[in-house]
Amino acid sequence: MQNTNAYVASEKREKIANEGKAAQQLEQILASGLPPLYRRAYRILGNAADAEDTVQNALLAANSG
Repeated sequence: MQNTNAYVASEKREKIANEGKAAQQLEQILASGLPPLYRRAYRILGNAADAEDTVQNALLAANSG
């Protein structure tokens, strides 16, 4: 019974580590990708608040699609 518990605990630790790596990768993608998207939206819309809203809406739409 203890071996089963150790295996489950090991799987949980591995899953948490993988989620952490995925979060880091997503953060890197967003950090490099958001500024150009924002700049383009700002150039088109001419308003900082509208540009921020547009980029946020685009990210939400991409996530739900």
